[in-house]
Amino acid sequence: MSYFLGQIRDILLYFVSISCRSMKKILFACILLLVSNLLKSQKVDSLISIKNSPFLKDLTQRNYIPEPVEIENPFAELEEYEMVRTLGARILKMDSNTFIHFNGSGLLYQLVERGDSTLLFKRLDKTNNFKYNINATVYSYKGKIFNLGGYGFWRTTGTLRCFNEKNKEWDVVPTNVEIHVPIKSGLTSYYPKQSKLFIPFQIIRNDGIKENRKNQTEEKNVYVLNLASNDWEKLGETNPELIKMFNDIPWQLPTEDGLIFSHKNTVYHLRYLTNEVYIFNQNSSLAQTLERIYNNHYKYCVNSTLYYQDKITGEYDSLKIPLNEFVKSDIQIWKKHNFQFTYGAIPVILIIAFLVIRKKTNKENKATDNISTTNVTSTLHSIKAHGHAAAAPVIRFSETEKQLLQLILEKSKKNRTTSITEINYVLGIKDKNISLQKKVRSEVMNSINEKFSFVHPHQNQLIANTRSLEDKRYFEYFTDESNFERIESILNEEN
Repeated sequence: MSYFLGQIRDILLYFVSISCRSMKKILFACILLLVSNLLKSQKVDSLISIKNSPFLKDLTQRNYIPEPVEIENPFAELEEYEMVRTLGARILKMDSNTFIHFNGSGLLYQLVERGDSTLLFKRLDKTNNFKYNINATVYSYKGKIFNLGGYGFWRTTGTLRCFNEKNKEWDVVPTNVEIHVPIKSGLTSYYPKQSKLFIPFQIIRNDGIKENRKNQTEEKNVYVLNLASNDWEKLGETNPELIKMFNDIPWQLPTEDGLIFSHKNTVYHLRYLTNEVYIFNQNSSLAQTLERIYNNHYKYCVNSTLYYQDKITGEYDSLKIPLNEFVKSDIQIWKKHNFQFTYGAIPVILIIAFLVIRKKTNKENKATDNISTTNVTSTLHSIKAHGHAAAAPVIRFSETEKQLLQLILEKSKKNRTTSITEINYVLGIKDKNISLQKKVRSEVMNSINEKFSFVHPHQNQLIANTRSLEDKRYFEYFTDESNFERIESILNEEN
């Protein structure tokens, strides 16, 4: 654009030299000079030009690519929006149209003129916000451009946005849940024909929370976004073996049939639609070749052919990836949750556990460091034996049980779980041996839940547990929000 402004300035200067014959013409020439300087100093960002190349010529003529092609300076230079140039941009396709989206912003340009030496793009959006969606996932679907997640303002989000062509702004698209797509590019798998977008796990980062400032939270489940309804579905737990690989892979390449990546010189192909993993282990040359291409080139893959251009020399080439030579492995991308088996097995496991604990308890001393619990089962039996069904029995909670309920309630209100260390401290057994600690915790928890289930037989248990995120060997405890008022009522009662 600066080239055209320079030409306008030269033409105006030419008229100035001709107009110097009279004062009137000189005055007119000064006005023209002033206008030309204003034109030159104005920051113009409505049009940007990119140097054309065989790579871009081929790319812009395609109707589909699996993922936007990442480009960087000096492909495009914005005068007014210097801040976003360092984040790079992506070229994406939607039918026969070509677009450029600048990373970390709402800036969106469309190809309007294709020349032999340059490509001219015109700005479509009217947004002013920047760095709120760094490394967001960008895709097109049924004539619309979407922008999903990203990092900005010290946290990641799972917000889905759609470009509104009418008012040139980005609209928020509601989803059923918020899923934080990994901000590392290339980990999504996009299937437009099936209206699906897969991610191998989600990473939640919030630098405003102390617990998350050093270690981001990684939720290791495979999710799929239904592009037709914009609803997320959790498919199952991500294969731990794949999680380890994702933490140490040199490159990844999206294709129209899943994700290709390498680990320890072995190339893997994840096919999400069938939950299968294929491996190319004939030699390590393919992994090394693809790694060199990934690090030094602009690239995209269509119909198992990788097209790439050297970032420095501009050399354009292609490589056929032998997907038909990949061998199906026994690895699955995710493991489905068998809820029917789980729920059926829980009663059996609880009965066995109860019998084992009861047998062990009968052999041990009943002393548990001055902590007593009320045996609700015997109370129930007594009520049935004496025929007091009409009289509502009064169930009392001990002071120790109330202290424990108070702790769990306070933590749950803050949306946090209670660790066994905190429980041991409240129960006064923090200095006891591990076996005794476990025994006392179990008895107190069982006593509380049995009393609660007697009073509220159709409700879930009062205290629930979940695996610790830091150490899966241990449980942490919480109570549902629906139980907050019930616990407060228990805490306010007098023994």
